[in-house]
Amino acid sequence: MLHARLNGYLTYFERLATQPTNHWNGFYMSQHEGMNFALRYQLSFACYALGALALHPIASRAEQQRARSAMAALIDRMLQRRVWAYWAARADQRNTDIDPINEANVQYSGALSMMLGAYRVAGGDTRYDEPFTLVWSPADRFHYTHTSVVDTIANQMQRNRHHGVECEPGRINVSTMNHALWGNLLHDRIFHTTYAITHDLWFEYVVKHLVQRGLRLMGRTIFQAAYTSRLWPGASFGNTFTDAWALACMVALAPDLARELAPRFIKTVVHLPPNQNGALVHVPVGAMWQAKEAADEATATGFSYLLAVEMGEAELAAALLNFADSHLNPTDHEGGRFYNAGLAPIYTTALFALGEAGGLQVLANAHPASDETSMDTEENFAVSH
Repeated sequence: MLHARLNGYLTYFERLATQPTNHWNGFYMSQHEGMNFALRYQLSFACYALGALALHPIASRAEQQRARSAMAALIDRMLQRRVWAYWAARADQRNTDIDPINEANVQYSGALSMMLGAYRVAGGDTRYDEPFTLVWSPADRFHYTHTSVVDTIANQMQRNRHHGVECEPGRINVSTMNHALWGNLLHDRIFHTTYAITHDLWFEYVVKHLVQRGLRLMGRTIFQAAYTSRLWPGASFGNTFTDAWALACMVALAPDLARELAPRFIKTVVHLPPNQNGALVHVPVGAMWQAKEAADEATATGFSYLLAVEMGEAELAAALLNFADSHLNPTDHEGGRFYNAGLAPIYTTALFALGEAGGLQVLANAHPASDETSMDTEENFAVSH
């Protein structure tokens, strides 16, 4: 059985995921759904954390099943119109494709792809191998399967000169692309496909165009936060939040590059005077970034913790977790455990829970069950909202 902290995370995510589908209690309703605290990120990182909990070596079969059921509930929420309405509404105004997966918008499609892969490698059933539907209006309905989501993303990677997929029209970035790469990687593990074949070409482009070099000046961090893919040159700004996010998700995808760049980021973390539990480290974020819903201290520190776990930096990870336990308002409520801090507590909690459960490497190293031996036996069904 999971120990108390991990079981508390499981209970917390389970409660939020399985509430009535039109209820969003405990989620942050972003004022800027195109930014970094949108529902898609709250849903997706909670799903990855649940995948790691389901795969934890001490999780009981009952806990594994609870985690998988909550993952499916989060995926079903991800398909809801309100999660991708930011894209369709703007596309409707521009008279362009409303479909949130077909072209660009990897900030949504990449996260969904990784969620679907995480569900399967965590022992989930084959329900998403069957068609599910994203509904914008009676006339605008988009049908996909797990494989067709991945295939749509991979086809864009193959034909685009940068071998990536745009996050927004005309812009690409490393952090959101990483989720698409994870989706490819997990699909290849499950179905023995070769979607990850273009990853090296993408990372070559990243090194040439999206990694910032030179003096560390204001706004010049490691990665360009929003590279202009249709014009030259790209925007030359970034922040510690997107750096930590990109690096944490990159370690298993491009380990040599991540390990080359991570020390630059680690130099930016802030050490506080130790408390009775040991060292304290955090990643402060300016008020401007939080006001724009681009970053906050809680999630920047959470991504830094996840990066430390992925890198095997045990002392740094312990100091970051100690900061969370000391400063991010850990809360126990009706058997659930969460960090009641930051713009989106579920997002903050997901990052620390994922790290405590072993990190993204748990998903990368999983041995997915075949269709015949999947640990779940629920009937397949199509999802429509």
